[in-house]
Amino acid sequence: MNHNYEIAYVNALTSRLSEDCHDSEIMNKFKGYEGEQLVENLLKQQHQIVFSHNLEFVSSNAVQIDFLIIHNSQISILEVKHYYGDFEIYDNYIKSSYNKLYTSPFVQLYKAKNTLQSILQEMNLNLPINHYIVFSNPTFTFRNHIPNRSQVLLHSEFYKFPKLFRSQQIHKDKQIIQQIIAKQQIFTHRFKPVERVAFNKIAKGIKCPGCKKLHTIIIEEKKKIIPCTNCLKKFKRVELYYFNIMELAIIKEKEGFTIPGAVEWCEANNVQTVKRICNQHFKSKGQKYKTYYLEEFSRWCGANDQECKTRSLEILTLKKPKQDR
Repeated sequence: MNHNYEIAYVNALTSRLSEDCHDSEIMNKFKGYEGEQLVENLLKQQHQIVFSHNLEFVSSNAVQIDFLIIHNSQISILEVKHYYGDFEIYDNYIKSSYNKLYTSPFVQLYKAKNTLQSILQEMNLNLPINHYIVFSNPTFTFRNHIPNRSQVLLHSEFYKFPKLFRSQQIHKDKQIIQQIIAKQQIFTHRFKPVERVAFNKIAKGIKCPGCKKLHTIIIEEKKKIIPCTNCLKKFKRVELYYFNIMELAIIKEKEGFTIPGAVEWCEANNVQTVKRICNQHFKSKGQKYKTYYLEEFSRWCGANDQECKTRSLEILTLKKPKQDR
């Protein structure tokens, strides 16, 4: 499971895990991805910020960089931590109020900065590098003095992003970031993949594509525009089915799914709509009893690393399905 497909898999499980899974590796992964998604959405809102997300480089060390920002011929790298609750931070570690110890995020940040500096030297790019730890969870608080305070951004300081990272030379900075991205070497595929959750522990039902809450949307057969009772956003019925069947396809992966399985998953009354979506947007095998799956799964096996990352990102966005008839 490559890194970006892993993100898609963990996101598909959002709101769907039973209680006995809440302390699992999956939930720890989700917390990390949740923080990165929060920061990415904020950066996307600022059209004058030139950035890339989730980069991998190998020099003297192999490092992942959560966010690389180019602004006015300088670089900022962000390391995002989505810890929640009270923490104390020291030189080499950070400690939760439950006395759980983690390696100091500054250690990761300095390692990433040094690796990036080495790569820039190889490219003959003499650019200054700023670096920040971003604590993205609004519940996160420090119980002691914050070291390197100028390199720490709390959730309450997100308003500083435009001032810190806005580019005044967007075209030039985009060229620089493309040069750096071209130096990537993907290595996370070598790691042990996240352990998959048993399907019988995953809750079925319609999830809202907006707030990602389960059972906040009731699909009535005669209504084509349906609101979420939680976030109040409105969606076309066909979009809701498509989004949730896509999550089923991601969760089932190469095993695939059937029309009856998709109907049960969506708790759907309109079987023909589900069948039409499956036939229009998914690959299938078999004749009388078809099994459906994402085309990307058959391609990932033979794709190189960069192709894997590109293709897996495609399933993270909700494509517009054809209008329901």
